[in-house]
Amino acid sequence: MRLRLFPRTLRWRLQLWLAALLMLVLTGFCVAVSRLHRISEFQRIDEGLEVRLAQLRTSIREGSGPVTMGGRPWEGPADHDPRGRGRGGPPPPDRGGALGPEGRERGNLKERPGIDTFDEIISQFGSSQTKGFYAAIWSPDGFPTFRSPLAPPMLPLPIWSPAPGRSQIRTRGEYREAYYFTMPGACLLVGQSIRADLDLIARFDRRLYTAGLLVFGLGLFGGWYLTTRAIRPIENISAAARRISDGHLSDRIAVADEGSELGRLAGVLNTTFDRLEAAFTRQRQFTADASHELRTPLTVMISEAQTTLSRPRTAEEYRETIETCLDEAQRMRRLAASLLDLAKLDDGEGVGPKEPVDLGHLSTDTVAKLTATLGAESRVAVHCDCQSAVMVGQPDALTQVVTNLVSNALQYTPPDGEVRVATRTETEGVSLTVTDTGCGVPEEDLPHLFERFYRADKARGRSERHFGLGLAIVKAIVEAHQGTIELQSIVGQGTTVTVRFPGNSERQ
Repeated sequence: MRLRLFPRTLRWRLQLWLAALLMLVLTGFCVAVSRLHRISEFQRIDEGLEVRLAQLRTSIREGSGPVTMGGRPWEGPADHDPRGRGRGGPPPPDRGGALGPEGRERGNLKERPGIDTFDEIISQFGSSQTKGFYAAIWSPDGFPTFRSPLAPPMLPLPIWSPAPGRSQIRTRGEYREAYYFTMPGACLLVGQSIRADLDLIARFDRRLYTAGLLVFGLGLFGGWYLTTRAIRPIENISAAARRISDGHLSDRIAVADEGSELGRLAGVLNTTFDRLEAAFTRQRQFTADASHELRTPLTVMISEAQTTLSRPRTAEEYRETIETCLDEAQRMRRLAASLLDLAKLDDGEGVGPKEPVDLGHLSTDTVAKLTATLGAESRVAVHCDCQSAVMVGQPDALTQVVTNLVSNALQYTPPDGEVRVATRTETEGVSLTVTDTGCGVPEEDLPHLFERFYRADKARGRSERHFGLGLAIVKAIVEAHQGTIELQSIVGQGTTVTVRFPGNSERQ
């Protein structure tokens, strides 16, 4: 048994693709928003640190501040390392300043000029009411000269910057610090605990990703709803096709939205199903009618043979029986030939190779032959007004068209009536018109005259030579030549059949 990693249904495939796409988009969005929020928060924190650091730097420029040594600013050699590792010699000795014999501690802030200004700034960091800010100052030799009360216990000296004069930012765990190296090498630092900000950022991230999960869930639910609605017409189509294949030919697809793509598809399929149902109906009717037509001559032949064999007969009686069987066999042959012609036309085999044909000359010859055989028997006058009308077609098939139309007109025209046959050359092709003065066709029968085995006159017996296939064959041949056929009839006055062929039917 093969393990299927992915479901085969279209609904689940669409749902999985939607879930993957939605997850990718939401993840990217949440990560981007989280990063932007974090950057924005750190920028806000850094701006506050920069302001405090600028104030501290200003105070030191206005006074001598704690970066002086021995009551004057530190002025070490040009190549002196501000970390106390002098490359040109040790720092200058103390001259009674911060390290004087009076026992003043190194870096004492009280003996420096400008101390009022400095003390005013330092006071902002000298108590616990500093909004979380703290400050520290290192002398050029790396000695800490000031540390505010809120400064963390472990506060390492920042790494000396090779480009002094620019403030820099560093992060140590939950502390964010801005520091600045003066040109002599002293370091000023302002920091702040960002534990609360980190908690806020983490809380924002949790809310953001929780909202992302909720949106993902809503997206999956909405996607399932949309895919279900999108797939439902396809399921309806499949169900209807399954019912039709089971034999329920009258079932159709319920179309909710005819303007959508699936609605139009359902409409096309319904039209196709209508045509299939009509085709199956015609097939059943055709089979029943063909069976009935074949059963009649077979019944006659069997009856004649049984009657003849029931007792000895004279030679004349045997001859009559054989002639009757021969007539019925000829009837069956004609029916079989007609059915074979229709089958070939239905299969798309066409009517055979086409060639230039003068429809007027062909009609004149065909009418002459029919008049010689049928005209005298029916006592119907046949008038032929056939002008030259050249077209491209199959001569035998066109002969069958003229034969069926004229013989049909002779059959339904009473004695002393008239049948007129005319051919013309028209603007877009040629035409053949057969008009009779027969009984006419009722209006309700006109749409069915070209159906197979259909007879407008139900009173006529089935023993006659016509089977109701003549007009069906004519219609199939005309359509094979890309032509059209029209029928007009008035009860009691007669019928007119007009056939039009295009002048370039071979190319079409």
